[in-house]
Amino acid sequence: MKRLGIALIVLCSLLAASPAWADSFSEGQAALKRGDYSEAIRLFTLDIQSGQNTPENLAVVYNQRGLAYRRSGQPDKAIADYNRAMKLSPDDADLYNNRGIAYKAKGDLRRALADYNRAIELNPRQANAYYNRSIVHQKRGNLAQAIADVKRFIELKPDDPDGPARLKRLEKLR
Repeated sequence: MKRLGIALIVLCSLLAASPAWADSFSEGQAALKRGDYSEAIRLFTLDIQSGQNTPENLAVVYNQRGLAYRRSGQPDKAIADYNRAMKLSPDDADLYNNRGIAYKAKGDLRRALADYNRAIELNPRQANAYYNRSIVHQKRGNLAQAIADVKRFIELKPDDPDGPARLKRLEKLR
């Protein structure tokens, strides 16, 4: 019995000295916000490896790590994380929009467009997907659809200055 008590004391002290898994996500968010992508990736990885997440929370962590990978110029790793998140949360429009951005960064406009379409299908009020899809339509030479998408973006986010500025640029190309 005495050995069990000692073992419990040792275990408790080890747990107290180990990193706080619950804090790794919030610290990863802070690192992502300040642009320290390698630190964000490290912290989100710790959170994933902790085994302490529900499937819903794990999808969020994979998404956030995907953002860090994408912003650090690693679109393939970002796509892999978005795919993992989609398996856990298949109806999340933001995941499709984010993966579309990663595909666009790789130059895979076909897959980017498919992801933006799926994001809009899942959530017709997903303003950023319209904006991002307009970029793909423009690159593919479909100016009319690019303009229509920017107009829809403006309807959904009337206070965002990017919409009117983009619309003005597109209309000059006509």
